[in-house]
Amino acid sequence: MKKSKKNDLFDLKLIDQEIAEIDAKIKEFQILVQRRNDLTVFKQLAQRLFLHTDDNGASAEPQHKKRGTTGAMAFEVLAAKGDLDLDGILLEMRQNGWTGSGDDAKDKKRIYAAIYKDPNFERNGEKWGTRM
Repeated sequence: MKKSKKNDLFDLKLIDQEIAEIDAKIKEFQILVQRRNDLTVFKQLAQRLFLHTDDNGASAEPQHKKRGTTGAMAFEVLAAKGDLDLDGILLEMRQNGWTGSGDDAKDKKRIYAAIYKDPNFERNGEKWGTRM
């Protein structure tokens, strides 16, 4: 409460005014708490979708996620289009701007080498997909 005269100490209007000021500050605080909670949930979702996270919460960005790599482009294509065979992955990657060598056989081998041992990819018969 603001310092005032002794008689103002029991002025109900001043008390109501101070209560209103405190309520406004509490409302601002609640908005900040909600924003913090939203960001925390968003961070957890991002970690689950895009990062390897161990039990301690430590994470490292998977190699295939580095923009511009063959694995990264293959991951983006498969995440967007679903399971595809190597020909389909190559076609979609080229449509998305990946240049490769221009030789289909070499480029399919390059794609295969990038995704074969990566734990974020899985093979379903002749098709490949993402595990996420």
